[in-house]
Amino acid sequence: MNRFDFRNSCVRTILFMGISLLGTGCEKADSTKAPATPASTAQMESAPDPQVLAILAKADAKDGTVDKTVSKCALCSFRMDGTPEHKTAYAGYTLHFCAPHCRESFEKDPKQRTLALKLEP
Repeated sequence: MNRFDFRNSCVRTILFMGISLLGTGCEKADSTKAPATPASTAQMESAPDPQVLAILAKADAKDGTVDKTVSKCALCSFRMDGTPEHKTAYAGYTLHFCAPHCRESFEKDPKQRTLALKLEP
């Protein structure tokens, strides 16, 4: 076997391996499964506590618009702007957070996190 034949066989082997690897990720998706509802858009409590509703109403009004959307990050004491990208729904309100870790922390115990909010007048 000369050098040219060796190179050809190496190229063929590499091409075969590459094409084989491409085919492994092409599985047909199972369309019978219902898409999972992300926790960040699901209601976390069916009958919220009146104290929670009062706190959320006050937080909602902080931006000057009463629209059931809290646009400032509640976990950052309302000092940071939240984004729709990092939102969750709770007790009929949409809360925007500044980062995924703030949203995730809130979602672990939304009632306690809401009751712990310090709202300045």
